[in-house]
Amino acid sequence: MTLTAHAEESRLYIRSLFDIEYAFCAIKTNGVLGMDNRNSARQGRGFGTSSTAAMLFLENGENEVSLELGALGWFDKKDTSVLERALFNPQASCKLELTAMRGSNSEVLSAIEVGIGKDGLPEAKIPADEQKFKTISGPVVRQKILAEQVVRGHKDNEYFNPYKYPSKMEIYRFSRQVQVSGLPEWSWVKATPYTDTPEQRKGLEQAYIKIWRTMDNKDLTTLRKQLKLSLAAWAWSTGEGEESIFVDRGMKSDIQNSQFKMIPINWQDYDVQIMNKGRLVRLINKSDPSVSPLSYYCDSDGDTVMRYISPIFSLINGEFVLVI
Repeated sequence: MTLTAHAEESRLYIRSLFDIEYAFCAIKTNGVLGMDNRNSARQGRGFGTSSTAAMLFLENGENEVSLELGALGWFDKKDTSVLERALFNPQASCKLELTAMRGSNSEVLSAIEVGIGKDGLPEAKIPADEQKFKTISGPVVRQKILAEQVVRGHKDNEYFNPYKYPSKMEIYRFSRQVQVSGLPEWSWVKATPYTDTPEQRKGLEQAYIKIWRTMDNKDLTTLRKQLKLSLAAWAWSTGEGEESIFVDRGMKSDIQNSQFKMIPINWQDYDVQIMNKGRLVRLINKSDPSVSPLSYYCDSDGDTVMRYISPIFSLINGEFVLVI
């Protein structure tokens, strides 16, 4: 990973700033989820204002930013019809701004703004600075797609929530292409695309097993080495130190927890998720896509809880490497 690009200047940071109201919305960069407001949507609120480290998933040249909007009714625990679940609040909206920051200066590079049209369905709105955005951005494209679906039985039933990923939920995906420059060359940029051949799947599973064993042995020194590229990338994209990122993730305190116990891996519980033209890949649980094979139990205020880390791998020089 080339992290010396433009180091002598004020460092460039690129983040996706977003604001969500009265809806479920997921923010993605080149197909990689940065953040969503699923918890708020499950509680019937549907709000969220924050930002994601989009630059980790960007490369110099053409990229895609996207948001996926869904109605709050899908998360309702009442037995209602599909038509009722799919109804949007007329005030529902989601706004994404891909923003570059250098020193005290910031600039919105591109944006996607979505609101509800007269037909009651999500539609792209024209941002105030659209003429400027057009110089590096393509048109906004809308697609109606099925949201992530799950099946019961692939994680501990005690921790399975059937309302977290609603069955048959439909969402509207809005995306646009955007040209970006000035970024470091991340490790994954020249990775071999993952196509899920038996050989590749075996190699990916072995990469997970190595980290699983390290965590099971509570070997923090080796774990830091295995996370080295990931920690360096996060440090570069946030301006924080690698050690503080390692500590903030909670892995260190969890592994040192007296009740820490790794959950054995059953490969039948996982599907492969291929992102960013096959250069980024990970395994996701069939009952909860946020859960990875690197799952464990630990104590939290006297209660046993299930936690996990969900790293992203790339196939580099014939080896699967943890990169994000």
